[in-house]
Amino acid sequence: MGLKLSKKTKMVSRVVLILVVVLLAMVYFHNHSVAVLSPKGVIAAKERSLITTSILLMLIVVIPVFILTAFIAWKYKETNTKAKYLPEWDHHSVLEFFWWAIPGLSF
Repeated sequence: MGLKLSKKTKMVSRVVLILVVVLLAMVYFHNHSVAVLSPKGVIAAKERSLITTSILLMLIVVIPVFILTAFIAWKYKETNTKAKYLPEWDHHSVLEFFWWAIPGLSF
């Protein structure tokens, strides 16, 4: 008796739901004062700046990870017979250099 929706309809409904939630959050935070983001002095303003900077820096990592997670899950799903699975690809010197050098430079 359940309603059968196509994959495209499910995806569009999920995207619309996410956009509605983001829009409602933006409206809420625009109309209401959040104590952490309403500084009352010089030190509080600097702390707000630090919080904002750290959030933006974290988003530089988080957003590509979420995008790549969705892409990899979609590309290598069980029904995709065109995707090549290369399990012996376990060492790539250039990529490993960047994987270790970038975190090493951040100290």
